[in-house]
This record gives sequence, structure tokens and C-alpha cells, in this order.
Amino acid sequence: MSIFEHKGDRKNLRLLTEVPQRVVKECASAPAKWIFPNGPDCVSSCIACADEPCRKIGESEQSVPGIDALAGDLSSVLCPVNAIGWDATLETPKIDPDTCIGCGLCVARCPVGAISVLEGIATVATDQSQESTPRTKTMPLSAGQLEQQDQIAELPTLESAEPIAKDIGVVGVTEVLENSSEAVQKAAVRSLLVAAGGSVSLSRKGDVHTRMDGTYATKGGALGSLEVEFGFDSLEALRASLDDVAVLESRYGIPIADQVPLVVCGGLPRERQGYWQVVLDIDRVLELKIRTATAGAMLLLVWNRKPFTAQVLDQLTPHFGSTSIRSQIEAALGRPVDIPRGLGGILEPEK
Repeated sequence: MSIFEHKGDRKNLRLLTEVPQRVVKECASAPAKWIFPNGPDCVSSCIACADEPCRKIGESEQSVPGIDALAGDLSSVLCPVNAIGWDATLETPKIDPDTCIGCGLCVARCPVGAISVLEGIATVATDQSQESTPRTKTMPLSAGQLEQQDQIAELPTLESAEPIAKDIGVVGVTEVLENSSEAVQKAAVRSLLVAAGGSVSLSRKGDVHTRMDGTYATKGGALGSLEVEFGFDSLEALRASLDDVAVLESRYGIPIADQVPLVVCGGLPRERQGYWQVVLDIDRVLELKIRTATAGAMLLLVWNRKPFTAQVLDQLTPHFGSTSIRSQIEAALGRPVDIPRGLGGILEPEK
């Protein structure tokens, strides 16, 4: 079975023979069920979306309002470890189980609920893998794109009884990312923000005109610089954030008061590193709040299909004396998080 990165050589996609009334995912490890008003219901299967959101980041998702002039990384690959290829025989996405880290980003992006994480590996349900009668038909890509786009717009919001994966799973995904290259870490944070409804422009490698890792915007209009730090040099991320704020005002005309600088870490910095005191100092002296999140906290939002909104971001202001983000994330999820306190630095700094 041939799997490769296709470049404009796709021939077909699939259309729904009828748009389901409900899309219900009763079990996180299995594809969703399509429920029709007159039956019969069937198990979801991949419709080979023309824009491939499970594999690709759209152009609008790489554009941050007011900062389009930034020399951005133009890569459109969603999967941070590039585990999703293309099955030339079935004409559907194909996930390499040896590469997949179970981050679930592709699951969150599938509009029909056809991708699931089972035992830490994502899998794609196809017509050929289902026992129920398929409710799709194959159409040439050129003839079916607009109709498929309309069908996807008509789909009801996916009803999910469970998160994409168990809370504790974010610890394992974070550990993999902490041991990955800086490029993978930045790509993962970009994809997390996009999967949570935001847009991100990563700085192009080798750009000597700006040092910032990137810029971002959330649902609700918050925007600013993005710094990614999975190592122990968290203070450098704060210094870079101050540089970024100056660059965005001086070169791009974005007032400091309109900027929300964001630092995304692998684990929250430990209290003895001095990070939190400097965050507090910056707020007191410059009246500038630097928001701090972890990749694991953002993954919790994605796994629970919660957007990373300006309102959520506004609460992520931990500082010296109050370094936890557990209550803020639990408020966004609407439930307690099942991760032991301090584990992996996901929601509290490790001791």
C-alpha cells in the first residue's frame, strides 16, 4: 500500500449521500456514529476532505491580523511529528503507528469524527474498515469540492461523551515533545493553538530581522508574540517577550496595550528559577502581563474540544506566589482535571 506526501495529484473525494442529523462519538477510542432522521445509522468514515484539515493548516490559520508582514514559516503540516501521510490506494489519510505520538490533533480537526486514538495511536476509519453500509459516494476532486464544503458546513456539532484521550495522557505527549527538536516543539505549539481555534505565524528559520518564535491570535481577538520554551532557560523567554513587544509596536504599529505576549512551556518553570518573580516585576513596573501556559494545558483544551479564547488566555497570569494554572484550566473545561498536582509541571510547577 503506497503512502506518500501527494502534491496536487489527488483524484477523488467522498460526498455524504445524506447529511446526518447528529454526529455522536460515544467512545473516544472508536469513530463517531452518523445518525439520520430516517435511518439507517452508520459508523463514520473518512470523506477525504479537499482541504485535509487533519493533515494541513489553512492559509488563514497561519495569518495573524495586523502582523502579516512578518516573515513566517510557510509549512502547512499539522502533525508535529509528520505521522500522517496519504494512502494512494484508498485515497485517505494514513497514520504511521511507529511515528504517531497520540497527540490527537488530527482527531480534533476531523469534521466527521472518523479519527480516534486507541492505545496512544491515532487511526482513520474508512469505508473499507466499517461493517455498516457506507453513506458516502466517490466524486472527482474537481467536481465535488464545493458540494463537500457545503456539506461540512451543514454538519451538526460533534457530540462527544468522552475527551479525545484521558487527562493523564498529556503527560506522556509532553515528555515526547520535551525530548524532541526545537523545530518539533514549535510546530507542536503552533498546531495546538490552531486546533484550539487560533491562528499562528511561526517565524521563518534563519530570519535575522526578528528573534521572536512567532505571533498568534485567539478567538475573541487577543494577539501578541509567542515564545516557546521546553528547556530550562525560561528567563530567556521573558527577555525575548519584552523584545517582541517593542518590535510589534515599533515595526508593526501594534500598541503595547493591545498586545498579549504568551510563553508556552513544556512544564511550568520551577519557583527557584526566578521566572515567576520576573513576571511579577514586569507587571508591576511596565503594567504588562505576560501570559504563561503549558503545551499540556493547551492539549487538555483540545482533547475536550474547548477553544483557546481571549477569555481563557486572560486568566493565564500565574506569578510569584500563585504559580498554578489548574483552576483556570478546570474552569475552561467545566470539570476537575485528573492529573496529580505538580506532575510534569503541566498545571503546577514541579517541586
